[in-house]
Amino acid sequence: GSLRLIAPGNAGSAAIALRAGQVVDAVVPLADGTTVGGEKALYRLLRWSDGRFEFVPGVGAEPPRIAKPTRVVLLEGMRHKDEWDRALTGLPPLDSRLRVVRPADAPAEIHPLTREVLEAAAAYPRIDAIVDHCSAPDLQVLHCLADLIARRVLQIETTRADDTGGGPGESLVYSRSEVRRLREWIAL
Repeated sequence: GSLRLIAPGNAGSAAIALRAGQVVDAVVPLADGTTVGGEKALYRLLRWSDGRFEFVPGVGAEPPRIAKPTRVVLLEGMRHKDEWDRALTGLPPLDSRLRVVRPADAPAEIHPLTREVLEAAAAYPRIDAIVDHCSAPDLQVLHCLADLIARRVLQIETTRADDTGGGPGESLVYSRSEVRRLREWIAL
């Protein structure tokens, strides 16, 4: 059968496909009409903290995209969730914009994930869109982004006044969401 999940603020319903008690696939819709599937989608669903679900009986004809035993992917997914939360503390908010600063400095032999992240960064300026459109699990993409930012291959764009609600002609270093996140972090 299929477990359909609906979360507030998510674009449509997600699904987890089950066969013989094992998770065999997961799908999460994105705001742009595309989807994320397989383990990447399952790990993302495990980060959801709110929502509704329903079980729909029946066997799907699609080939499984998750071959690992359910207990393995669930444990790995919870590890990803914990590390995701930690990784976010060292990065700007997910709605921050990035730009590629030094693509020519990339070595000829580059890791496939790094290449994919750089290509996504050239096509999609926001961190969340880059994470969405890379095939690797979200945590791996986030670590790669952090490394590229630290190496100054990617740069965080400073926000414009019209993006943050500042006055005309006022250029702010931190957006309102970044300021809110800094205040929350300081309060801990």
